Amino acid sequence: MGFVFHAHAIFVFVGYWIASICEWMIHRYCMHAVHNQKMPHQDFKNINKQHIIHHNATSHDMTIRPTVDTYHQQKLPMKHQRYQGLYFIWRITFAILVGFFFGAIV
Repeated sequence: MGFVFHAHAIFVFVGYWIASICEWMIHRYCMHAVHNQKMPHQDFKNINKQHIIHHNATSHDMTIRPTVDTYHQQKLPMKHQRYQGLYFIWRITFAILVGFFFGAIV
């Protein structure tokens, strides 16, 4: 019984550690990519730009400044501007869930 508990505890600790590293890498190298033109698809480039705009629009007191002008400057589609980078739309949420599912299998 004790061995099983320890094995589960180690699995949870290591799994959380690996998931945290993966999340940090995606956030650092995709969401905050400096060389946006190296992204493989236009959707990734747009997500990167929207995420940077979200950080720039969020004040230290967590209020959000309007982002309409910035979206126009960056030539981003206005379709999701109303969310101002605060929410994932369902399509992106589904893609993340699929990625986590297949990542868990590996």
